[in-house]
Amino acid sequence: MSINGIGNLGLDKINGFSFVEQSIAKKSKEVSTFGSFDSFLTAAMDTMNETSRLEQDAQKLQVDYITGKTDDMLSVVMAEQKAYTALNFTVQVTNKVVDAYRQI
Repeated sequence: MSINGIGNLGLDKINGFSFVEQSIAKKSKEVSTFGSFDSFLTAAMDTMNETSRLEQDAQKLQVDYITGKTDDMLSVVMAEQKAYTALNFTVQVTNKVVDAYRQI
């Protein structure tokens, strides 16, 4: 069973978030050229770390807004949306990988 199609997951739902699109394109290229599980695991961990970083950034901006350190609500909302989109992408990829494993 081939999992080369995972790179296209949900792109129609997250267009406009170029950071995610670039990450997906990079990871898809890496996945298609992998020769070992270690490389795949490294790419998956990098994606999870990026998702975690985006969530932490959003939380920091929320705290800054609540405490009055910033009044830029747009930055808070954009950071939250980026974190939400990255998390959704990570969950979708995880589900597809688990489904592929179960089929094997």
